[in-house]
Amino acid sequence: MMFKNKHLSALQRRSIRLFAICMLAVVGLTLLRWDTSTLPIPTLLSYLLAVSPALPVAAMMVVVGRYVARETDEFIKTLVTQAVLWAVGFTLILDIVMGALAQFMPQMGRLLPLVSIDLFCLVFGIALASNLRKNA
Repeated sequence: MMFKNKHLSALQRRSIRLFAICMLAVVGLTLLRWDTSTLPIPTLLSYLLAVSPALPVAAMMVVVGRYVARETDEFIKTLVTQAVLWAVGFTLILDIVMGALAQFMPQMGRLLPLVSIDLFCLVFGIALASNLRKNA
C-alpha cells in the first residue's frame, strides 16, 4: 500500500502532518466564525473573524509549496503538482457554478466558502491517490 507510514519520507510525513493541522484550523475557525455570525460583535472583531479562516488556507498553500520545492523525486513532485492543479480547477469550476446559483438562491452564498476548501482537499486527495495508483 502506497500510503503506509513506512513508505513515506520524513518530508512527506511532516508535510502531511502540517497540512492536517492547517485543515483542522480551517474547520475550527470556520465554525467559530459561523457560530458568532448572529452575535452583535464589534466591527474590528467581525473583520478579524471573517479573515481568520483564510490564514490556515494560506498556510496550506505554503506547506504544499515547500513540499514541492524540497521533494527530490521529480516523479512524485509531478504527481503532487498534477493533483493540486486538478483540485484548483475543480474548485474554481464549482465556485463559478455556486456563485451563479447564489444569484437565484441567496442561501447558497453562505455555503460557498465552507465548501470550497473541503472540496479542494477532497479532490486533491482523490487525484493524488488516482495518480499514485495509476502510475504505481
